Amino acid sequence: MNIQWQITALILSFVLIVGCTSPAKEAEPEKKKTEIPEPAETVEGMLKEGPGKYAGKNYDEQKVNQYIKKLPKDLSAEEYYKHLVYLLAENYEKEVEDLDHFDTSFVVDRETPDDPEAKEAPKQKPLNVTILLDASGSMAGTVDGGVKMDLAKAAIKRFASSLPSHAQVSLRVYGHQGSNQEKDKAKSCASTEEVYPRSAYSEKKFNQALDQFKPTGWTPIAKGMEEAYQDLK
Repeated sequence: MNIQWQITALILSFVLIVGCTSPAKEAEPEKKKTEIPEPAETVEGMLKEGPGKYAGKNYDEQKVNQYIKKLPKDLSAEEYYKHLVYLLAENYEKEVEDLDHFDTSFVVDRETPDDPEAKEAPKQKPLNVTILLDASGSMAGTVDGGVKMDLAKAAIKRFASSLPSHAQVSLRVYGHQGSNQEKDKAKSCASTEEVYPRSAYSEKKFNQALDQFKPTGWTPIAKGMEEAYQDLK
């Protein structure tokens, strides 16, 4: 057998061996474990942590129940809450944007009383305004522009001073009692008070009522809003 036949035989043997070898199985990609983010602890964070997987129009009761049934039975209440936020946190992006760009200015589009051609102004409708101040501990935090509490007070003063003279205004505060510690949570979450009873705006009295508060306790915003509704009602 000459050298050419020897080479040919070796090549054929190699082809047969390779052809009969089972291809190696490709490793299946590992399923990535979904990381559940920690839920927000402040109002600002809660407004921005949505939307959840099944929030709003994507809500599917059956899928939510299936998800919950697969959770470990020994989860703490805090862990369950974290998963519920991940599933159901609402999207408040539009509302936050509207609040951030809320214009408190007034435009007078009628003739002034000293205009000789002015017609008799129509009778003014009653205008009742209730202002809510968050005095919880989170208001000690800072954002672009300064301390949250200082910015809130400045905005309230601008708004109240720009109201028409016939407006009846009140100021209600919440989260101003106790502290932001766990031992004072119940007391703080029950604290809301009308500190400037609804009446005509008096700059001095209104600012005195407003300036006495510092960032203090927890954030009973729902209770504050309910009481404000009763004030207006």
